[in-house]
Amino acid sequence: MPYDTPIFRLMGDRSLLVELGDEISPSVNQSVQGLFAALDMHKIDGVKDLVPSYRSLLVIYDPLLISAPDLERKIDGFRRGGRGGSPHHGLGQLPAVLRQGLAQGGDDARLDLGDPDQ
Repeated sequence: MPYDTPIFRLMGDRSLLVELGDEISPSVNQSVQGLFAALDMHKIDGVKDLVPSYRSLLVIYDPLLISAPDLERKIDGFRRGGRGGSPHHGLGQLPAVLRQGLAQGGDDARLDLGDPDQ
């Protein structure tokens, strides 16, 4: 089920895990992808990389440029529709095939890359 508020977990001294739900589901993954796209589109100083998974987003950052509490506040602002618009604002920036799969939902939502030998 999607969380009302994300759970932030420090992962070492330069990574922050943002958990958006406790299950693998299309709705949780859509939230992850929306947050990923919004953060990717609106760069936060100090964020070095973003690694999305089914139900969470790993944010790798430079602690000399931004503190973990400041990063949490900024991420929560994007998630709640602050600077990034609606919680799924960034979804429109994803490639069409990913938007279609996320919009369709269901357990069979996937990216079809075709035959790799052709």
